Amino acid sequence: MKYVVEEANGFVKSNLELPLNFSVSGHYVVDIPTSLGVVFDGDVSPLIDAKNAAFLAQHGYMVDFLADEFLDASGVDTSPSVSSRFVTGTNKRVGLLPGGYLTTTVQTIPVDFTKLFFHCSVFTLTKQLESIGSDRPGPSRLLYNFDPNTEEFFDPAPIMNTYLYVSLTDSVGTPIMGLTNDSEVNYAQAGPFGFRLQFNNLTNSILYIADWIVLYG
Repeated sequence: MKYVVEEANGFVKSNLELPLNFSVSGHYVVDIPTSLGVVFDGDVSPLIDAKNAAFLAQHGYMVDFLADEFLDASGVDTSPSVSSRFVTGTNKRVGLLPGGYLTTTVQTIPVDFTKLFFHCSVFTLTKQLESIGSDRPGPSRLLYNFDPNTEEFFDPAPIMNTYLYVSLTDSVGTPIMGLTNDSEVNYAQAGPFGFRLQFNNLTNSILYIADWIVLYG
């Protein structure tokens, strides 16, 4: 399910399934897996709270979560030593250029844990000029998950792991393991445990990170 949010006021305008075959200019999209069963109207903040609570409820043996919805870039470490070829902005505009990578700020799990669950979603944005008449272009349209080569809309979720490689590192950036989307892993640590996530763009186009969540328990 895709919740279309007005940038000007943070109000949820509509909830739709893909494809979003219209211009999303002036809006951003909150991605919520349909399997979570979230149905919501109103402002974006309680929508995100409902999304994270649904993830936790679906994995009842987990204790709590850490997450970032990328409504701003405060969770990104922009130091050149850990992030390269990326763009930052508000309202879902944290993105990776081809071959780019970025690393989160240090996240801390305060308690002992034995399992982690990871989820992330990505999207693309394409500007396309709209024709008015036969000889002049109209205003540009901002298209969500549109492939200009095939001129078709697509859903990156089923093959997300081929678009983005995500690794778990320790607090100083030393790699620990790769993370597979929508999967849990056995990994026991005593709390407090500091870690980072590093995201690597495996595609030849700009790839925006919609969100991430890590459940632990």
